[in-house]
Amino acid sequence: MKKAKSFMLPYHAPSYAVTIFALVLAVAYCVAFFVILQDMPDMVARHWSAEGGFNNYGPKSGLYPVGIIPLGIAVVVFPFAWILVRKDCTPFAHILNGISLFSTCVMILAAALILHQPG
Repeated sequence: MKKAKSFMLPYHAPSYAVTIFALVLAVAYCVAFFVILQDMPDMVARHWSAEGGFNNYGPKSGLYPVGIIPLGIAVVVFPFAWILVRKDCTPFAHILNGISLFSTCVMILAAALILHQPG
C-alpha cells in the first residue's frame, strides 16, 4: 500500500515562504499606498514629462490602480503557486511568484514617483 505524501515537506518550506512573502508584500504595499494617498490633496499629479516635471493632474481616484493591480496579481498568483509547489513543480511556482514580486516592486517605484508631490 502506497503511503500518502505530505504536501508540506521540509524542502518545500522556502518555496512556500516565497509564495506567502509575495502575497504579504502586495497586501502591505496596498495598505501603505492607500494610507499615504488618503493624506494627498484631491488633485494630484498623475504623469510626468521627459524633463522630469509633472504634466498631467487629476483626481487622486485615478491613482487607485497603482495600489490595486499588484494586490490583484498576487491574489490570483497565490493559489496557483501554492498548488504548483504542492505538486513538485516549484520552478513554475517561482516564475509566478517572480511575476507577482516584480509587479509589486514596479508599482512601488511608480508610487514613489507619483506620491512625491512637488511643494
